[in-house]
Amino acid sequence: MNTAKNICFWVILSSITVAAINSYAEVMNFTLENIMLDDGTQMTGTFSWTYDAGDFENGVGQFISLVIPHTAHNHHDLNATIDATESIEITLPNSTHDDGVDITLVLVQPLTPTTSSSIDLVLSKYEIGGNGFHTGLFVSGSIVPEIPISIATPDSVDVLLGTIASGGLADLAESDDQYLIFDPEFLTFRYQLEFKVDAASTTESPSAIEFSYESRTFSFVGTVDQEIELYNYDSGQFESVDTRFASATDTVVNVTPSGDPTRFIQAGTNGMQARLSYQNSLPFWVFSTQNFFLPYRVRADHIFWTITR
Repeated sequence: MNTAKNICFWVILSSITVAAINSYAEVMNFTLENIMLDDGTQMTGTFSWTYDAGDFENGVGQFISLVIPHTAHNHHDLNATIDATESIEITLPNSTHDDGVDITLVLVQPLTPTTSSSIDLVLSKYEIGGNGFHTGLFVSGSIVPEIPISIATPDSVDVLLGTIASGGLADLAESDDQYLIFDPEFLTFRYQLEFKVDAASTTESPSAIEFSYESRTFSFVGTVDQEIELYNYDSGQFESVDTRFASATDTVVNVTPSGDPTRFIQAGTNGMQARLSYQNSLPFWVFSTQNFFLPYRVRADHIFWTITR
């Protein structure tokens, strides 16, 4: 009987452990900005907010710095109850009249990864004992998210149409005039080039994604069409985000797609894909009859995604 109970216990514990490991935790910071007491002093601090992707409001907050006027107590010995949708309560355990902290910051609106909130100047209040006794209201202040930004560079490149003339993946990591050079191939009356790059996001639920591509295209004859596509994991196909004539000089194209950016990130792996396509704007027969040369060559210098949480 005891053996059966032990087996059941370990099965339950293993299930809980696996669930905990598989949960995807996001962490971001919020700053107390311009929190002014009615006696002219200022309260400052920063707290972290840890939450599962898609469940922001049920996260857990913890102060990582906290300075309160009229007391030496800080985040190391104060208790903080943080509700991202309603309020922040800061208290000192076992407070006395001469040594205590009781602060309430009521939010005007819920916090989100990209939304700040002013504090309610009627309902927010403080009682601080230590250097005398101080009690009152706040005259200003807000809670502001520190929106972290990360950069993702390609971890692979695949040529779908055309060939690599010189260079390699490392040449795409920085804007340094070290190029990954591509030549097109002839297909359906035009010279075409397509290549795909893959990268990994630092989060599966960003607030924004910007794709940046620096390149130049030397064309021997006519103009060259250039297109940037990002893979949409919701629709299961590439989505065009920019089309233009390719530039003959080093040019940076920055694209920030509208709508929900999470559609460009693969759930579970955080994978991202971009496809760059080229073709000569005029059909092949417009060119000289001496068609032994390639009509253009593409030099890719720098490719990266900017991820905003």
